[in-house]
Amino acid sequence: MSTNLVDIIVTSFNDSKTERSSYDTRNQDVVDYIVPQRGDFLKAVVPGGEERTDMQYDSTATIAAQDLTSILISGLIKDAWFKFEFESQDEQTLELKADLERLTKATLGRFKSAKNNFNLQAQEFIGDIVHFGYACMQMKKIGNKTMYQTIHPAQIWFEEDEFGQADVVYREYKLTLRQAHQRWGEDIGPTSMKRLLSSPNDKINILHCVMPSEDFKRIGGTMKNKNHKYASMILIPDDKHIIKSSGFKNIPYKIARWNKRSGEVYGIGVSGTIISYVKLLNVLVEIYSKSEEKAMDPAMLTIDELPFLPLETFPGGINPGGLNEDGKPTIQPFPTVGTRGSKIDIIIAMVTKAIESAYFVEQFRQREGVQPLTATETLDNRDKRLTLISPFSERLKTEWLEKIIMVEAGMAFNDVKLVSKIEEQELLIRYMGTLSFTENSERLLSYNRFFANAASFLQLDPEAIQNLKVDASIRNIAELAGVPLDNIKSEEEVAEERDAQQQEQQQIEQAAQLESSAKSAKDLNAAGINIAE
Repeated sequence: MSTNLVDIIVTSFNDSKTERSSYDTRNQDVVDYIVPQRGDFLKAVVPGGEERTDMQYDSTATIAAQDLTSILISGLIKDAWFKFEFESQDEQTLELKADLERLTKATLGRFKSAKNNFNLQAQEFIGDIVHFGYACMQMKKIGNKTMYQTIHPAQIWFEEDEFGQADVVYREYKLTLRQAHQRWGEDIGPTSMKRLLSSPNDKINILHCVMPSEDFKRIGGTMKNKNHKYASMILIPDDKHIIKSSGFKNIPYKIARWNKRSGEVYGIGVSGTIISYVKLLNVLVEIYSKSEEKAMDPAMLTIDELPFLPLETFPGGINPGGLNEDGKPTIQPFPTVGTRGSKIDIIIAMVTKAIESAYFVEQFRQREGVQPLTATETLDNRDKRLTLISPFSERLKTEWLEKIIMVEAGMAFNDVKLVSKIEEQELLIRYMGTLSFTENSERLLSYNRFFANAASFLQLDPEAIQNLKVDASIRNIAELAGVPLDNIKSEEEVAEERDAQQQEQQQIEQAAQLESSAKSAKDLNAAGINIAE
C-alpha cells in the first residue's frame, strides 16, 4: 500500500516538475546575470560561499533589484510587522473591541520576540519574489515559538486549488545519510541504513509533500488526526520509502507570486520580465569594455624578428632599436578606435534606463540639480511612487503576510484571556504601514475634495448636512488615515454620550421652565397685590 502511495506522489511530483521546466531556463538566466549569489537554478544547488560573476559585465539590474527589495521591506514588512490591528466585520461591542486589542498585542508580541527570525527571512523572501516571481517561506513550530525559513525557489514545486491558491507543495532537497539518520533515526529505512554503514556522506534525495487531507485520502492515504487539514509525507523517492507521515492544521509552506497571468501557476518577477534587456546590456558593456581596453592598451605592430622582444610597455620602459637608421619607428600601436562617443553609448544609456524603470528605480530616484523638496513634498512624492507598486504589494499581503499573521494569531489566541466569543468572528487585518497609507491616499484625497466642495453648499443651506452620514464618514477617514482604534470612540460610546447630553439638555430645559414658571407666578402675585391696592 505504501509503495503504491509513494508511486502516486512521485508521479504527481514529476508532473509538477514538467510544469515548472518552462520557467527554469529563464530563472537560470536571472541567476547568471542578476543574482549569481543565489546559485544554480536548473541543478537546484544552493551555493556555499562561492559567488559566480563570470557572466556578469554590468550590475545595473543587481543594484536596481536591491533597491526595489529595500523599498518593499521598508514599506511593507517593517511597517506592517509592527503596525497592524485586527478588526471584525460585525459590529464591535466594547468587549469585542477589548479582546481584539489584546489579540493584536499578543500577536505583535510573537513577531517582536527576540527568538523570532521572521524579519531576516522576509528579506530573502522578497528578494526571491522580485527575481523569480515566486517565493516560499516555511513555518516551523518549535515549542511555543515559530521559526521561519525561506526555501530556495529551485527546491519548490506546487499546484493550485480552484481559487488559484497554492495548496499542494513539493520540496526536494538533499541530505547526507548521516544527516538523515541524525534527524529521523532508523526511520530512513533498511536500504539507507545499510548504505549508512559504508558511505555515511553519500547524499540522498528527500521529498517533502504537503497536500489537502481530502486529496491524501483520495489516493489511498490515512489521516491519523482528523483535525489536520493538510497531510504531510517525507519520503526517499529512490527507495520508495516513507520516512514520516503526519499532518498540519495550516499549510506550513507559504507561497506568494509577484505577478501572475491567467492560467499560469508560477509567477514572473521583475528580473524575469527584464532579463532580455539585462542580457543585451551585458553584451553591449562587454563590447564597450573590450573596445576601450584595446584603445587604451592597443596591440603593437613591429617589423619581423626584433632582437629585443619582449617589449617594455610599462612606464619608463626603453626599447633599443625602436627607431631605424632613417628615424622611422619600428614599433607602433595597432590603429584602434574606441567606442567612446559612438552610438553604443546611446544604446547603453537607453537600455540602462529601461532596466531601472522596470525596477521602479527611476520613479524613486531623488531629483538632481533642482531646489531640494520640502518635507511635505517629499512625503507626497513618496506616496505617489509607492502607489506604483501597490498592486504587487497587495498580492504579497493576500498570499503571504496575512496567512502568516493569522497563523501567529491562532497561536496567540491560547496565550490571552478573552471575554467575547472572538473565535466566531471573521477577523480582518488592518495594516498601518507606509504602503497601506499610500494605497489609501487617493481615497483620502477624494474625501478632502468632496468636503471642500460641500462646504460651499452648506453655507448656502445648512440643512443640506442631513444628506451626509457624518459619523460613518469620520470613521472611514480615520481608517484610511491609519488612526489607531484607541483614538476613535465606538458607536456605543458615542450613542451613550449623546443620550447623556440629551438628558442633561432636557434637565436644563426643565429647570429653565420651572424657573420661568416660578417667576411668572411671582409676577402674577405681585400684579394681583397691585390691583387690589
